Amino acid sequence: MHRRRFIFYRTATVFELIIQRDMLHKKIKDATQTLHTELEELMYVKEIMAGNLTYRQYARMLEINYLITAEYEQQLIKSLDCNIALRLDIHKRIKLEALLKDLSEVKIAPGVLKEKAHIKLDPEYALGCLYVLESATLGGNVVVTKLKDNKHLSPYQLHFNYYRVYGEQLISFWKQFCEIINEQPERNYPKIIEGAKDMYSSIIDLNLSL
Repeated sequence: MHRRRFIFYRTATVFELIIQRDMLHKKIKDATQTLHTELEELMYVKEIMAGNLTYRQYARMLEINYLITAEYEQQLIKSLDCNIALRLDIHKRIKLEALLKDLSEVKIAPGVLKEKAHIKLDPEYALGCLYVLESATLGGNVVVTKLKDNKHLSPYQLHFNYYRVYGEQLISFWKQFCEIINEQPERNYPKIIEGAKDMYSSIIDLNLSL
C-alpha cells in the first residue's frame, strides 16, 4: 500500500509539467464550449456532415471565413511573440490566398468587414484569437471528403482550397499549436481565453449580420 502510494506521488511529480501544460487547452475548450456550439450551427456543420449542404450555404461559409481572415489574419500574426511566430512557422499558416481562390470559384468578389470587432494587439490575446482560427482547420480533411461527395456541389468542380490549406501537415500543425498554447504560464491564461472568446463572438456576430 505504501509502495503504491510512493509510486503514485513520484509519477505525479515526473508528469507535473505535462499536466499543467494540458490545463490551458482544456480551459479554453471549456470556456468557449457554448460559443463553439453556436458557431457550429451557424456554419452548417450538421449539413456538411449529412451531405446536404447547398451551394449557396457553401458560398456563404466561404464569404464569412474570408471576411474574418482578411481583417484579422495579418493583425494577429504581427501581434504574436516573435519566438512563438517562428516556432509556428506562422507564414506557412496563412489562409487568405486559399480563400481568395475559393471565392473566385463561387463567383464572389472579395468584400470588407463593415462592423469590426475590437481586437487587442498584444501577444497573449492574439494567441487566443489564433486558437479559434487554427481549430477551424482541424476537421479539414473530413470536411473536404464530405464536400466532395455532396451531390449539390459536385457539378461545380470545386477545389475546397481553404479546407485543404494544410494538406498532410494538418495534424502536425495542430499538435504544434497546442503544444505552444499549453506551455503558456498561468498568468497569461485570462488574456488567451479572452482572445478566444472574442474571436468566436466576432465570427458569430458576422454570421448574424449577413
